[in-house]
Amino acid sequence: MYSGGVHTDLAVELAIAAGRFTRTVTRLSDSEMPRALWRILAHLAEAGPCRVTQLAKLDRVSQPTATKLVGRLREAGWVTTEPDPSDGRATLVMITAAGVAKLGALRRGAGAVLAEQIAELTPADRDVLVRATELMRQLA
Repeated sequence: MYSGGVHTDLAVELAIAAGRFTRTVTRLSDSEMPRALWRILAHLAEAGPCRVTQLAKLDRVSQPTATKLVGRLREAGWVTTEPDPSDGRATLVMITAAGVAKLGALRRGAGAVLAEQIAELTPADRDVLVRATELMRQLA
């Protein structure tokens, strides 16, 4: 189906499918929380404390946008900020225990949406999804 040494066509299709999949799952979940806030929490959970400029780069948004997102998360108690010990002019953003719990709840809600659809697949197709998930983790 795909040809070439670099498998560019497959890579493009995978990126498109992954993006659509993520948008669909977050849209179908019961959360009122915008995806942009989910992404910031996920970045912090994965990367650890970050400056706002780092979060902006990770999420590919402007620094003012990242600052607004961090402000909303801080108001909700899901992140905290403190001076960066390596540069007192900068601040570090850290996910709180409440933020970790919120992210977990969001992910479980998204998983619940998918669980119903996964249950309808054949055992062979579920096995394919298990392997595909492992491969996507390796690629990421």
